[in-house]
Amino acid sequence: MAEEPAIDPFILAIRCAQRDLIRRAGGIERVALITSRSTSAVGRWNGKRETDIMPIPVVRILEEDTDAPLVTAAMASVTGRRLSGSGERRERALSLIQCLAGDQASESDLTGTILEALSDGHVTPTEARLCLEKLSDKEISHDRLKRCLIDAIAGGGLDVLKGRAAR
Repeated sequence: MAEEPAIDPFILAIRCAQRDLIRRAGGIERVALITSRSTSAVGRWNGKRETDIMPIPVVRILEEDTDAPLVTAAMASVTGRRLSGSGERRERALSLIQCLAGDQASESDLTGTILEALSDGHVTPTEARLCLEKLSDKEISHDRLKRCLIDAIAGGGLDVLKGRAAR
C-alpha cells in the first residue's frame, strides 16, 4: 500500500475549519445557494480527502452568515495569532473614545499654550520651546487616535453604542 503524502498542517487546519463552517452554515446545499457555487464545488471543500480550499470571498460570506470566523481563526492560529473576542472589541470602542478625548485635550493644551505665548505680543524662546513640546504631545496623541481608527477599519468597524464590531 502506498504511503499518503504528508499534509501541510496549515492546509489541514484550513480544511478542517472549512468543513466546520459548511456544517454551521447549513450543509452543502445551503452553502451552494448562498455562495452561488455548485454543490460539487462545495462538496470538494467539504470532503475529507479533497484538497480544494475555499476562495476568500466564499469564506467571508460564510463567516458573516454564521458569525463564526472559523477559517480566519484557523489561519491566525497557525501563524501563532488569535482573533480578538467581543470583550476586546468593547475595549477597542472605549479605546477610540479615549484616544479622541486625549487628542482633543492635547489640542486644547497646545492652543492654550500658543495663545498664552502670543498674549503679550512677543513669543520668547522658552515659550516657543514649550509650544514645541505641546505640539509633540499633540502629535503623539494624534498618532494614537490614528492607530485606534486603523484598528476600527481592520476590525470591520465599531458599534460604539453596543461596544462590538459593526457589520
